[in-house]
Amino acid sequence: GLSGIHFGHMKACGKDELLSQFEATMCHIPYATGYSPKEWKTSVNCMIEKKGKGTAVEKLRTINLMEADFNFNNKVMGREVSACAERNMLLPKEQYGSRKEHQARHHGINKKLTYDLAHYQRRPMMVCSNDAMSCYDRILHSMASMAMQRLGLPPQPIQCMIKPMFFI
Repeated sequence: GLSGIHFGHMKACGKDELLSQFEATMCHIPYATGYSPKEWKTSVNCMIEKKGKGTAVEKLRTINLMEADFNFNNKVMGREVSACAERNMLLPKEQYGSRKEHQARHHGINKKLTYDLAHYQRRPMMVCSNDAMSCYDRILHSMASMAMQRLGLPPQPIQCMIKPMFFI
């Protein structure tokens, strides 16, 4: 980000109790109140090469580099919303990613068994598998906010994450 603070600074703060508590407090204030510091409302645009596409400008992808503490809070919020969904049993059975006691190999086996069962019973079947891993820039913020609130996350952390997006 523009402030020059990066995760290396946060790692260094983690070695000292006082600095660690200070940094944790400074990150928690926006998370608990919904406030977004002005530093979070700017980003550095960086163009990166798409896999195997070359370095021509039209073949590059622009990403926004955000402040480290903003990214950290968003990571915390992602974990919190996943925990809320898990606690409230709101995740579908076939959701295996980022879940404890769920392994990709079990998911693959279950999928294969489901296909085999449909085949042996001669039943029509349709599957829709969706992975939005690299599509964060295409997510509608209002829909994401409603989804996170439905999963039990309070509005303040959502506000502190979404407000800066409207300035970038």
